[in-house]
Amino acid sequence: MKTRTSLYYVAILISAISGCHAGTQPQTIQLMPNQGKMPCNVVTNLDGKKNIFALTIPETIGCREGMLLNFPETDLAWEGPDADGVVRTGWTKDSVISYSLELVPGRDFVDAVMVITNLSKDNWEDVWSFNCLNPVKAPAFRDEQLDRTYMSTPAGPKPLSATERTIGPRPGIGVYFSERMGADEYWPFISGFQATSPERTNGDYLLTMSSSGHTYMAATSPRTLYLFNNLEFTCIHAAPTFGDILSGGTSSLTCRFYLAEGDMQDFFQRFKRDLKKLGN
Repeated sequence: MKTRTSLYYVAILISAISGCHAGTQPQTIQLMPNQGKMPCNVVTNLDGKKNIFALTIPETIGCREGMLLNFPETDLAWEGPDADGVVRTGWTKDSVISYSLELVPGRDFVDAVMVITNLSKDNWEDVWSFNCLNPVKAPAFRDEQLDRTYMSTPAGPKPLSATERTIGPRPGIGVYFSERMGADEYWPFISGFQATSPERTNGDYLLTMSSSGHTYMAATSPRTLYLFNNLEFTCIHAAPTFGDILSGGTSSLTCRFYLAEGDMQDFFQRFKRDLKKLGN
């Protein structure tokens, strides 16, 4: 079980280091939270245009036993942006769960620093967070055909359009479990979508290239349980595990969301390097 020691300061340091990453033009990310609501807008310039994405962290928190928090339940008070552009929030569901969130902007990414505390009398197995990256006003990143949205496979990155998708009641939804999960594991939240592909991922990202091919958005996590896409919004999710959290215990991690210039190889090189730096 990890503690929250210095995670915020680590993220700030990484932001400064990664700001030196080569690109074709300077880029600045601005965070604009919506008071009372979970989504936070992320404003940036890509392909010479203003783009607005929405980060909803979390949409849901759950565990092997079931769902612990659903964001429509929340009425959030956001703090910031501060002088460094960081925004913060948190919420408590009495006798069940509390969490805190810091969104830390870099030059072309946002780090989400999450801390979850188990307030219940039960022990939780494989606690996960359902984190959403949505190109709400970034049309070049919409990918209705899934030809430009990739996951990791043993054979290399594979577009979701080439995967075997299971069509459930909402045809635009697709779920891909990690190879880490056993074949007989049951997840009440995910099973309800009836959209779990028989194909699995061996990685920790969903990557969407823009229509120009020169920029990308990516949802990543240090240790993913499952990937999720929703064509109703063309949003992408990489759901991390916080591990088991005992009654009264706390766990934390940092996930990175890229909104960057570059090609696929640029992303793979950066993500591999950044995973080692984030200290999860």
